[in-house]
Amino acid sequence: KIPVYRRGTKESRGEFILLLNDTTVTLSFDPRRGDIRLRAQADLLDALLDEINFLKDYAYECNEQLASRLRALLLEKKIQAYKNQRFKNEGEVRKLIRKLVGHQNKDGSWSWWDTGEGSVWVTVHVAGALDMAEKEGFPIAVDKQSLINNLEINLADLESKNRLQVQAYLLKQGEKLQVRALADSLQNSEKASLHDKLLAQQSMQFWGKTPDWAWINTHKSQTIKGNPYWGEERLDLFDNSVLNTVVVYKMIEKENPASEDLRKITNYFLEKRKGYWRNTYESSLILETILPRLLVEKQGTSRPMLRLSGLTSEQVVQVPFEKTVRGAAPLTITKSGRFPVYFTAYQESWNADPARIVGDFVVSTSFEGAPQKLKTGKPVNLNVAVEVKKDVEYVMIEVPVPAGCSYASKARSRANGEVHREYYSHKTNIYCQFLKKGTYTYTIPLLPRYSGSYTLNPTVAECMYFPVIYGREGVKWVRVE
Repeated sequence: KIPVYRRGTKESRGEFILLLNDTTVTLSFDPRRGDIRLRAQADLLDALLDEINFLKDYAYECNEQLASRLRALLLEKKIQAYKNQRFKNEGEVRKLIRKLVGHQNKDGSWSWWDTGEGSVWVTVHVAGALDMAEKEGFPIAVDKQSLINNLEINLADLESKNRLQVQAYLLKQGEKLQVRALADSLQNSEKASLHDKLLAQQSMQFWGKTPDWAWINTHKSQTIKGNPYWGEERLDLFDNSVLNTVVVYKMIEKENPASEDLRKITNYFLEKRKGYWRNTYESSLILETILPRLLVEKQGTSRPMLRLSGLTSEQVVQVPFEKTVRGAAPLTITKSGRFPVYFTAYQESWNADPARIVGDFVVSTSFEGAPQKLKTGKPVNLNVAVEVKKDVEYVMIEVPVPAGCSYASKARSRANGEVHREYYSHKTNIYCQFLKKGTYTYTIPLLPRYSGSYTLNPTVAECMYFPVIYGREGVKWVRVE
């Protein structure tokens, strides 16, 4: 049997809505996008298991994503224990641990991909995931002393953001650190970000001091539903409203685990979930932050009163509820009662002729020498030109390979910002940790083997942690003789 990949790309649109108290919401759908999958859940743990399953099934395996997947599986284990269900992924947990331990650099750090130059935030994220696994009883053969020594030795030379992350990790490990000088300097700095200042407050709390709640609350905002958050919604890996609010949640929980603000902040995180949270890093941190409290609270059983009208007419009397519908009419959801309902509406469609998209990236593909037709047995390079409109971090370039071609070689490169490359039978993925504004060319060495006419699906360049920033080539065709 020969697997055949469809021409074009899959496109998804999802909505996740938190329904509190008595409320009515109306959603509209594009009938061209195909079937609409509806799901209603009354148990937040079930809704969060959907997010955990998304992390478990995520396709890529940089060290951050391996660590995020490990965190998700460990949280799933806790949920299964809470529900008196058997955890079936022990083998996958051990596999992820082996991979992460094997990727540790000799100096104790971790890089973004495999082994190589260490990344501070990835190192802290991976180390935290392995600590979680160790607390759950999994043996961890990691060189922890080298890790701690490396972090302590380089602590003074790190920029403030990384230094604060390292300080927080070392304080959790029981290391004795003086944090007041850095915290005070950041608090009084006009250049420090809100995220840095919040981390400084958290470091002081780890050290046994009370955070400056008056200052923290001057930076609090509220959504239209009254849920609090800190900072702005920005395409920044750290200084954004989600991760700032994660930091504040942890400080509030440490000071007063019974605070009503924790429930409201949880609702803020749920408001930000559009199908899934924005990226694997944020998803794993949010789950790790809010789940422990949910597991110790008494979960009330409820029978929500939910009525659907318009696109479909349903009186939902039992949850979880799932249904697939089709049509162009709007869907009105009416919910009554004090128990919350978590509602998802999701569409997936296939675009067989996706147009070129020019955005923050401009992507173009061509065969070297511009041959009219490829010849079987004659190697040819597929060149991918990516214009970057402004400096950007953590870029993934996904290059489909036309059927009829295999690889002439699987060369790897460190040029043009590339740090890792993965060759699959149907595509090549190229990963770049940092690209300055400019144009970069990447080469895929191909060997045409089978004659025929083939589709060259669109190459896409995107920010891995903010996939709304992307550019795409259009569909092309290739003739092999």
